[in-house]
This record gives sequence, C-alpha cells and structure tokens, in this order.
Amino acid sequence: MLQLETVPPVVLAILLCASVIPLLGLLSPQFTMYFVYDKSYLKRFEIWRLFTGIFVTGVSISLIMRLYFIHKFSSLILEYNCRIDHVPTEIELAFFMFTMFVPLMIGNQLEGINTFSECIPIALIRYFSELVPDNFRLNFFGTIMSAKTYSIVSLAIDYVLNGGRSKVYYGFLHALIYVYLRKKVLRVPAVFVEMIERAKRIKLERLFRTPEVGRRLGGEKKNKKKD
Repeated sequence: MLQLETVPPVVLAILLCASVIPLLGLLSPQFTMYFVYDKSYLKRFEIWRLFTGIFVTGVSISLIMRLYFIHKFSSLILEYNCRIDHVPTEIELAFFMFTMFVPLMIGNQLEGINTFSECIPIALIRYFSELVPDNFRLNFFGTIMSAKTYSIVSLAIDYVLNGGRSKVYYGFLHALIYVYLRKKVLRVPAVFVEMIERAKRIKLERLFRTPEVGRRLGGEKKNKKKD
C-alpha cells in the first residue's frame, strides 16, 4: 500500500492536482469552468488557468490509470536522478510539468483543446526515456524493451484504443521538444527555482497523516500519581 509520507513532495503535488481538480469538477460544473483553459485569460489575468487547465478531466477508470502512470514515472524520474544539467531533479520535473501550458495553448488554438490531462502520462514516459541510458529496459506486459520503445508503443496503443481521436501525441512531442531545448538554449529561471524551494517547505503529507492513537482516559493522571 502506498504510504504518502514516502512520496516525494513534487510527485505528491502533481498527484494532488491530477486528482483533486477532476473531483472538484465532478462536484460542480462551475469549478470546471473556473479551472479550464480559456484563451481570454490575459484580459482577466486568470493566469492560473495555464496550469490548472492541464489537469481538468472527467472522473472515470481512465483517470485512475492516469494517476498510476503519473506516480510510477514521476517516481522513476526522481529515483534515477533524471536531469539535464545542475538543476535538481525534482525542480527539473516541476519545470517540465509547468511548461506543459505551451502545448495546451497551441492545442486550444488549433483544435479547441482546453485540457491536457490525458497527455501527462505519455509526456512523463517520453521525458524519462530521453534522460535514461539507451540500454535501460522496461517491462511491458512481460515484454522487455528499451525506454524509448516503451514510450512509442504506449503512444501507439493509446492512439489505436481511442480510434485515432486521442491527442496524447501532444504530450509525446512536448517531451521531445522540451529536452532538446533544455539541452540547447532553455534554462530554468532562478525565480522558478526559488518558488519551488519555498513550496517544498509546505508539508503536504501532513494533510493525510493518520492521527495517533489517543491515551486512555485518566491514564495520564495515574502516571502522575505514581511519580
């Protein structure tokens, strides 16, 4: 069973966004309209939509599978210390997730896509495969293959199962372009690093901590009398 105390803060934050935002949308359509990407956000300064719009989606079985792959590959990225330069792995992962607003904006202009949630797993898979050695192997239902092949097979299967209507290739392309630009010209802004360092001080796992078993009534008084 997953112990939340053992989940890295960045992974936990991503999982919270990917699960809480859809649940809020299930409670009320007004929440969805408040989080979803809107191209007129600049006029109303609703900048948060660039990030929350990534996670807006319906609550279904596919959401559970999505959360599983998000947790699995986010954890693998941190476990194998997948980074491009001196920037710490967890900050690099957070910046990678943050930059997903770029394909979200492009998708909205080209095809009217206002959510990017289904693209997150394949983006993380491809991002991971780009940063691990070529001889790294993953198990795909009993078949051992390279990480890059794993990402391509995952993309193809998702595309076929959705009858060619899936937009997960946005996540695939985003990972390829992001890694290329990070290696060539793109740098993580210092202000972003500082923001993540401050956010890490927030103990998210405390929200889910199981309360300690209370003492028996009067137990403390008895101990004092014995003393």
